[in-house]
Amino acid sequence: PATASDGVFSFNTHPKVNKAMYEQTGLLQLKDTNKGFPSARPVGILKWTHSGTSDDLVPLKINCWPEEESRGQMNVSIEYSMDVPHMELHDVCICIPLGTTSSPSVVSADGNYKHNSSTGELKWEIDLIDASNASGSLEFNVQQNDADAFFPISVQFASQRLYCSVDVVSVNAVEGNTPMVYGITKGMSSDEYSIN
Repeated sequence: PATASDGVFSFNTHPKVNKAMYEQTGLLQLKDTNKGFPSARPVGILKWTHSGTSDDLVPLKINCWPEEESRGQMNVSIEYSMDVPHMELHDVCICIPLGTTSSPSVVSADGNYKHNSSTGELKWEIDLIDASNASGSLEFNVQQNDADAFFPISVQFASQRLYCSVDVVSVNAVEGNTPMVYGITKGMSSDEYSIN
């Protein structure tokens, strides 16, 4: 089992879980074994997070290259790459500020795009990024003379595959240690992901 000492992720147990037992054995058990977890509804009992400045665990890397073509006209090339072979990212949205309400002229795009003139943003959308399309690009021209106007770029995605190798091996009753039927849902999403 993964623990807080693995150095990459921080783990937090629910306040009603016996934290000392978890840290020693990897087992999640209530402090008060006379009480149970609620049935017929989901309950989060272990959460983990990662924050850092290293690019090693970044699931999706983004490069943005704005270049001035002529006075008041910029050509922008944006690339994504995913270097994690087992990862699948769903509903990827890369939001690029334009610093203008003018419509961009898209030269090429892997995926779909939408221009929102009221917010001055170009949204680049890719339904699924996996090993079959681990890199892609978007190129567009827009009326703009400030290369910094295209930052910060924000990224959103979801995945059913986790970075952290946490899994539920079994669920047993405290009394008698008998196996119980259980369900599990895994999910990862970007909380805050921006490129400055």
